[in-house]
Amino acid sequence: MMQRRAALLAALCAASALGGGCAASYATQRMEFDSMTGFEDTATEPASFEPSDRARRWPGIVRWWEGTLLDVALAGLWSLEPRFVEIDQPAKFLRERIEGMVRRARGDVGRLADCSHRVLWLLARDPQELDRLVAVDAVEDLLAELGVDPLKVPTRALDSVASLAREKRELTALAAAVDALADRAPRPAEGFEVLRRLRALSARPGPSPEQGRQAIRALLDAAVRLRDPRLRRAARYALADRCGCELGQELRVLLLDRAPNVRESALLALRRRSGPRAVNAALFAFASLGGGPRYDQDVAIRRQLVRLCAQLPRDLLLDRFSNGPRPLEFLFDTATADADEGLRMVALDALARVTGRPVELEPEWAESFWRSEVLVHGADRGAPR
Repeated sequence: MMQRRAALLAALCAASALGGGCAASYATQRMEFDSMTGFEDTATEPASFEPSDRARRWPGIVRWWEGTLLDVALAGLWSLEPRFVEIDQPAKFLRERIEGMVRRARGDVGRLADCSHRVLWLLARDPQELDRLVAVDAVEDLLAELGVDPLKVPTRALDSVASLAREKRELTALAAAVDALADRAPRPAEGFEVLRRLRALSARPGPSPEQGRQAIRALLDAAVRLRDPRLRRAARYALADRCGCELGQELRVLLLDRAPNVRESALLALRRRSGPRAVNAALFAFASLGGGPRYDQDVAIRRQLVRLCAQLPRDLLLDRFSNGPRPLEFLFDTATADADEGLRMVALDALARVTGRPVELEPEWAESFWRSEVLVHGADRGAPR
């Protein structure tokens, strides 16, 4: 036995010297994330974000051969188990686990939901800006994998008290149905009732972020445990739809995050996922805050908005999202009234270009244009020619 072990170890070391192994699997990435954040060995998410500087990890020789079947052989041969080890850079390690989970969740609805739950929880609990920036990228990647346009996701229900109670009843009833049907086929009435609840739970984001994450857990449980193939397939579709709703809603909410870098990252992610109309939606979100500058307090975000507005097609320059400002209006306001002189010049240049007028560095022409072409003759006269 000792000779066989020595021969195997020598062969593995030789292969390692030539370059071998592969990246950790989703299960390993999740194990390491959970062991740091407190998700491990619990049916509910942690109430707060208090990451440890230790993580449960497989021994290095097993990690090296992850996914090659040699990892299983090695673990069995030497009776190896994951163990807690000190992490030199815990914050960096945790962010790498988030990125790793997202990459390895692709193509599997269950993993996408499992990963979405953790990313949404982290955004709700983690105040660290770098962690949140990585989580914004994760939200964008998950939405892309699910094929969801965030602007097409319904908003949360406004009647929060009634909606919270209604969603709680649906989740409780679904959990009871899953328990009852986990080991038997449903009767027709039972199957119809489960399908109705799945449709209700997948139609829109939850009335609160916490209930949204609870719904993802409940639908994932249904997709795994329901015995009937038709119900299990319906649960998987409902799970994908609900994940898309919660992630899309979260990306829109992140436009109003307290950290300017997170807001800007969310703005660019929304533009990539939803196309040019995301700019109009962002203007509505920023303008709805009130207090301070109308279009966000951070000059870098206003500059980013100028750049994005300058790239819009003609019809969207004069279009409103809900009752928000039009992009042409934003360019005019920024060119003539922004507190940052450099940004005023940039906006003035952009306004001239989108309206097909010669670039002039004095703002008087913009005020004259706005009065004569937009206010007097209507918005269509102010459109680019």
